[in-house]
Amino acid sequence: MLENCKQEKVVGEKDPLPLKSSRYVRKKIALATGGTRGHIGPAEILAREWSLQGHNLLFLGKGLKTAFSSENHAFFSAKYPFCEIDSSNAIRKIPTTMMGIYQAFTALKGVSCLVGFGSYHTFSTLIAARLRSLPYLLYEPNILPGKVNRLFARKASWICSPFPLNYPNGVLVDPLISLRKKRSCRKKGRSTLLIYGGSQGSSFLNQFFLEHGKKIQKRFGCSFIHIAGIHASLEDIKYRYKQEGVKAEVHDYVTDMQSLYDQVDVAVGRAGSGTLFELLFQEIPALFVPYPYGEKHQVANAQFAEALGVAKVCEQFGLTYEHFAKQLSDLLEGVSFAKARAFYKLPRKRTQDLLLEM
Repeated sequence: MLENCKQEKVVGEKDPLPLKSSRYVRKKIALATGGTRGHIGPAEILAREWSLQGHNLLFLGKGLKTAFSSENHAFFSAKYPFCEIDSSNAIRKIPTTMMGIYQAFTALKGVSCLVGFGSYHTFSTLIAARLRSLPYLLYEPNILPGKVNRLFARKASWICSPFPLNYPNGVLVDPLISLRKKRSCRKKGRSTLLIYGGSQGSSFLNQFFLEHGKKIQKRFGCSFIHIAGIHASLEDIKYRYKQEGVKAEVHDYVTDMQSLYDQVDVAVGRAGSGTLFELLFQEIPALFVPYPYGEKHQVANAQFAEALGVAKVCEQFGLTYEHFAKQLSDLLEGVSFAKARAFYKLPRKRTQDLLLEM
């Protein structure tokens, strides 16, 4: 039944660290995830810490074989045990979801607790957890919870988020981001603008800067670091920038974001939770062009950052160079991180500790 499960020994993994307290018991923890980097990234951060504490981990979800990681293009290649679980967000594919529930129910045998990271990729696994009466925790990265997390929130032990959530069992937690070091102070001189459309990239932002990059550089006197995404044609983007005389450093994906942030003065990009909290933590002002489809989580994230005084929001549809330039000018003239610092200092718990107390 579990022919899709991978159970190889992790090569080069450090010896488990002793648990912090006798009240912690080593557990078998299942992590239900899949989809984009915004869902898989937080799961990866928790998995690293729990594996070092000696807990047994099992990843369950749809699309894990091809999941994209911060470390390489195949996150689950000899890293963690995982099992592909069929799931779908389409009513016509109910048989697919039913098969996924059966797969997950079998895979969850012996599991102590589960943490879900949202998206339809986790739907079948969460149903199976309910059928097994497993305690579970939900991590919601966005200010507006997605459909799956809303559906399963009431029965969750906790629904955790780096944003305040209006749930009786809601808990404000530290954002699950990899960066824990403030960037070094920037020297005065030529400024650098980061263009980042998330792990999947943004074809809209890529095209917008290819069309208007020369005018933007001329007006703001900046160079670009452009992360175009793993699906973009880097050579084509580099060639077109060169033809226009635009000074730009172009990448498909950057694993060492810490060193990159040390070079950046302002960012333009989507408004995924991971990106937003990294920029808040590094105190880099941002002009967000949120992904406009789906349930508009990114729109709400971007508006929250704008209310803190550290960002401006541009809607993608009908965006012109003139409006973009005005918003960027207003951002650079009026940015203040005072509210953002106060927000970051709100009392927060750690998702890692909450789950281990279940």
